[in-house]
Amino acid sequence: MSIEPKIVIDEQDQEKWNVILDDLRESGAINMFGASSWLENNFAVPRKEAQQIFNNWTETYLFNTSNR
Repeated sequence: MSIEPKIVIDEQDQEKWNVILDDLRESGAINMFGASSWLENNFAVPRKEAQQIFNNWTETYLFNTSNR
């Protein structure tokens, strides 16, 4: 059994993805659980990277909404 290394997204890149995902959420265009696939299809982001971007965004989103 091999363990895949965690994909690290550059902080500045993640901030840009966060804006894109925030805009997508606010638009209501899709259920956000499909956002990683949406990133794959619309930005040609590899699946594992798209999943990590989405996971990072959810952590940031949950942090920001819990501090309101």
